Amino acid sequence: SEAQMMRSVAQSNQVIEDIFGQGSAILAGMASQRDRLKRAQRKMLDVLNTLGVSENLLRRAERRMKMDKWIVYGGMVAFTFVLYFTWRLLKS
Repeated sequence: SEAQMMRSVAQSNQVIEDIFGQGSAILAGMASQRDRLKRAQRKMLDVLNTLGVSENLLRRAERRMKMDKWIVYGGMVAFTFVLYFTWRLLKS
């Protein structure tokens, strides 16, 4: 009973240590991936700058893509309302 409880506590401690070890390994892997992605981004920007594409132009293109996305979403919502009100008008 008391020995069994001690074994259970020891097993629980081992499981907690294993989980902590796995979490540490995952965190280290994510930090490594972040560093690799940062290096890849810097290399990409260097290549694009070499090709004459400025960082400013890239930022404008990204902003434009975001704006276009919201225009499309707005158009979809507006079209849905038009369809709904047309359906209501024809239904009555």
